Amino acid sequence: MAYDMLDLKRSNFTDAGCERFIRTVNEFEKELLNKSIEFGKIKKEKDVSLEITSDNVRDAVINIKNSPIKQKINPLFVIINIFEYIFAIVATIGANNLSKNWGILLLVVCAGLTVILITIRLINRR
Repeated sequence: MAYDMLDLKRSNFTDAGCERFIRTVNEFEKELLNKSIEFGKIKKEKDVSLEITSDNVRDAVINIKNSPIKQKINPLFVIINIFEYIFAIVATIGANNLSKNWGILLLVVCAGLTVILITIRLINRR
């Protein structure tokens, strides 16, 4: 499907927006074609040549629409998640040694850091 850059510019697309729009439409077009063929093969009867019907295309659109959005996982949040567990474990060690000053300090500091990291993760999830 061809889009005129001039038409997109008139619609207030930026240069990067035009490129991303065209790339996204091309990716969707390829995915729609492949899924339509898949649904055509699934519904194909024996001894009949493959035909891609409007029902196959509609089913492909519904399938694409209902598939979960693929999000890139930020490595920083993976590291934050790991440190949540580490600080929680270290806070537990501190809690087991409350009779010592370092145990109280360890519990307070690590529990506080764990709460901060969990808060960061939950805020960025939205």
